[in-house]
Amino acid sequence: MPVAQLWRLRRICAILRPRDTVAQTIAAFGQIDFVWNHLGLSGPGKVEGMAQADLDLAFDLNLRSIMTTTEVAIPELRKRAGRALLYTSSTDGLVGSRYSPANSAMKHAVVGGKALALRLAPEGIRVNTVCPGPIDTPMFVQLGSRPDQPQRSREEVEKGTLSVVPMGCLGQPQEVIEAACFLISDAASFITGVALPVDGGFTAQ
Repeated sequence: MPVAQLWRLRRICAILRPRDTVAQTIAAFGQIDFVWNHLGLSGPGKVEGMAQADLDLAFDLNLRSIMTTTEVAIPELRKRAGRALLYTSSTDGLVGSRYSPANSAMKHAVVGGKALALRLAPEGIRVNTVCPGPIDTPMFVQLGSRPDQPQRSREEVEKGTLSVVPMGCLGQPQEVIEAACFLISDAASFITGVALPVDGGFTAQ
């Protein structure tokens, strides 16, 4: 059975209101066993002439919301055994991305959350990051049609991407979920401070 099927999942939506998200989760389940901060926005593709509002929104989604959620979740996680924090970054957070320097900088900052692994390890709270590479999602499909990027068809985007992925294919969302659920689970009980690429070998080059 896939790891992702071992939990009963319920989606709780809150846009930039992480304090409410934590409160809603406790109201729904009575406790918090783990937190997976999984959200993001690619942000401006160019640094020159970028709109400050676009940069602020990307920063709020990619970084500020993660730190605020972490702040309010830690007291709840301290109440449980086998607790875990998980962040979603990107391979852009492991290597540079010429297509979105701002996003790459923010994703590197998310990977830097490993500092919390050192701070929280004595309390038994693990902190890891999952770093997806090219995944077959609507966001990937839109890469070639963004106004601040060179215009390319999906076929052109996919061909260019697969040329640098050793496994020669796009990843699937379920593969990211499986990796995330492993890092959250007790099977990873001695793993903390890791940034795990799910990228078909892209960052191994």
